[in-house]
Amino acid sequence: MPKIIVSKANLASINIAKCISDEYPRLVEHFCHTSSQVTEFDAGIETDCLIVASTHKSASGKPCLTVHVCGNWGKAELGGDPQTLNPSPPTRLKAALKEMSAQVKKRSIDVEITLEADHHGPTAKVPIMFVEVGSDENAWANIEFCSVAAAGINAAFNANAPNCTAFFGVGGGHYSKAFTKFELESEYGFAHIIPKYAIDALEYDTFAQAIKKSAEPVKIVLIEKDGVNARQRDKIIGFCKDYGIESKII
Repeated sequence: MPKIIVSKANLASINIAKCISDEYPRLVEHFCHTSSQVTEFDAGIETDCLIVASTHKSASGKPCLTVHVCGNWGKAELGGDPQTLNPSPPTRLKAALKEMSAQVKKRSIDVEITLEADHHGPTAKVPIMFVEVGSDENAWANIEFCSVAAAGINAAFNANAPNCTAFFGVGGGHYSKAFTKFELESEYGFAHIIPKYAIDALEYDTFAQAIKKSAEPVKIVLIEKDGVNARQRDKIIGFCKDYGIESKII
């Protein structure tokens, strides 16, 4: 059974937990409370998955609801270990994204739903995913936003794996609009996403982690056509050939 991480130092985490308590009370027994920041809590918890309720911060302040795996493609600037990814739970991630998207449409809420590329800590030995409300204090205190995030966590908690074809997504920005649309409209579910800005410094060992570290086997590497330059595309295709995994440009 997954554990749901609730940080007392994180306003959105507190409010998402309140929504879960009100709307999905049977999940409360699976809460794991921490006083640490969500990027730094002790992830050495015995479970088959960690689902972290969290804030998302952005200078734009634009309201959004995000789903992602944590890990560092390069330097560890916000928790975790450098050049270290975490195991991902593709089916649970996909379930959260789809449910949050459905809830936003059902409630006619003006908020963006998006996947993010892997970033920040902590480092964990078990699959870990973040469900976040962004991007400022107004959003973190918005109970309807937090309720949608709670619905996403409930869907992730109850998802039965495997229920998608896991892929490693390459390219695009930190907010992966192309892969978000692709995932919502297909049978695929992401395991990891690397943004364009991290590809030049990417080392083969870290690339390999994005295929190995997944609760469900990663079947293919999908490269966003307009999200990489020619040199980056050729680098990734070369890594795929060395590893022995199929690549496809979408």
